[in-house]
This record gives sequence, structure tokens and C-alpha cells, in this order.
Amino acid sequence: MNKTALQIVALVSGLLLLACGTTTAVTPTVPPGEAPPALPTDAPPAALPTDAPPAPTDAPPPAVPTDAPPPAEPTFTPEPSTVPPTAQLKPGLQLTRKLILVPTATPTPKPQLVITARPPIKLKLPDLYVSEFQLTPNPPNHTQSVHVRIGVYNKGNAATAGSFKVEWWAGSNYPGPACMWTVDALPANGGQILQCDKDAGTWASGYAKITTQVRIDPGDAISESDEGNNVHGVEISVK
Repeated sequence: MNKTALQIVALVSGLLLLACGTTTAVTPTVPPGEAPPALPTDAPPAALPTDAPPAPTDAPPPAVPTDAPPPAEPTFTPEPSTVPPTAQLKPGLQLTRKLILVPTATPTPKPQLVITARPPIKLKLPDLYVSEFQLTPNPPNHTQSVHVRIGVYNKGNAATAGSFKVEWWAGSNYPGPACMWTVDALPANGGQILQCDKDAGTWASGYAKITTQVRIDPGDAISESDEGNNVHGVEISVK
């Protein structure tokens, strides 16, 4: 045996002795002329594992990264068309598409309230007024007679319902009229001339200014469309 083999045998024997708990030295056989192999000294036994503490069971779970990217969205793969390509059609055939228009329901219009403005209805009523007034002579003289001419006209759209009175006042502040007439019904757009003569002394004296007046329907016997034009006054002088 060579030197290396002897060393291996000695090492194995030492290990077996340590395992069996004996310290008996084994002296390997050394061939004549060779130095004996170095034997291992009493090396301390290999450290055996002691009672290590058990691994903790309440260890925190592994950290989960918070900035992990969201899972990828599933992709949609369209189904293949069931219409065969043009290349697979039979010779002489063509692929066409038709557009079908579906009519929609027509909404029914709702009725609307229409208010039409109409002109106001005018009542048919008469309208009496003084169409003319004259004194002869003018200016009159209180020592002479005087002739009075008055025109009464109905400019309304209806005739008067009956007769009415007309008065002439030599002075508006006098106690009563100087002349008075009764007029029968006047048609619409119709008139009448009234006249009278007064002797001297109609005015008691001369006046620098005095108002003489004609009054139509002073008793309001006729309903008219305008009651504000029934009195006509004129300022005159009397010699």
C-alpha cells in the first residue's frame, strides 16, 4: 500500500472509533523503509445540533407590493365572419349587401288652443250734438229783436229711441231758457234745423262778455254713445 492509501485507512479508522466512543489507537501497518502516517490528534468531536428554538409561527406574511400593476384586461378576439370571402364564391356570383330602412312611427300632433282676437263690438247708439249756431244780428243789441238758428245732428249709428228737447239760453247763468223745442226721433246721420225770434229785452242790458248756450236733451231722455257733446256754449258781447 502506498502512503496515501494508508492515510485514508487511518482516518476512516479514527472516525469509526470516535463514533463507537473508544479511544483505542489503531496503528496502521507501515511497510519497511516508510515513515508512519501522521495520526489525527484527539480533535474535539464535531458539534452536534443543540435544541434550537422553534421557528416563530406568527411571522408576518410576506409584504405585497402596493404599486403592482393591475392585471391585464382580457382581450377580445372577434369571431371569424361566417360570410365566405369573395375568393371562395362560385364563378359568376357576387356578394351584395342590402340596406333595409324600417319606418318609424309618426307622432300624432296634439291639438292646440288658438285664440283669435276680435274687434270690440260697438253698440248701436245715437250721438247728438250741435252742428251749427247763429245769432242775427251778431253781436245782438239788447234793444232789438234777435233771430236764433240752431242745427241738431245725430252722428251715431242708431236712431234716437224717441223725442227729446233742445234749449237755447241767452245767458248760461240766466234762470231759464229763452227758446225751447221738442225734436221727434232723429235717424242715424240725420239732423234738424231749429229757429226762433226773440223781441227786444232778451238781454236786460248790454254785456261786454256773456256766454250764450245751446243744450240738447237736458233731461237725458236719450241714451247716447257720447253724452259729453250735448252742450255748446259761445262767448258773445251784447250792445
